[in-house]
Amino acid sequence: MTEENEDYRVSDKRKFDSEGNLRRDAPDDNDREAPREPPQEAQAIGEEKAEGAGQIPPEAEAPGAPPQEITFTAFILSLGTQAMVGLGLMPDPMTNETTENLEFARQMIEILALLRDKTKGNLEADEITLMDNLLHDLRMQYVDKTKQS
Repeated sequence: MTEENEDYRVSDKRKFDSEGNLRRDAPDDNDREAPREPPQEAQAIGEEKAEGAGQIPPEAEAPGAPPQEITFTAFILSLGTQAMVGLGLMPDPMTNETTENLEFARQMIEILALLRDKTKGNLEADEITLMDNLLHDLRMQYVDKTKQS
């Protein structure tokens, strides 16, 4: 433990002692070192991560399936499909069974409504129409299902 490394040095940069008094040997703010630039390798890795952020690598996609672009419309339709599964209008893709889960369906409908409200002013006309029509249809189906119960 007494081994010293020439590349590693510890210095106390606190301005105040344990009683709160200014230390005589306190470093001046102007004495601080400028931040060091990361090595070139780290910068290259950071750039690669930024370029591919949020993307699924092609090798992780289903074999034989064509690559699919994730769009806002596809995202909304996937949420709508989940709501339809909860309403018992279509089978669950994992189990291939049709069951009703009205609480889940209600949550999915509320998520869609939340997205519509939060994206107001940022959607294209066809996206607004899709959201409004999908929400209307899902809400009507939900009301029908709750009246039957």
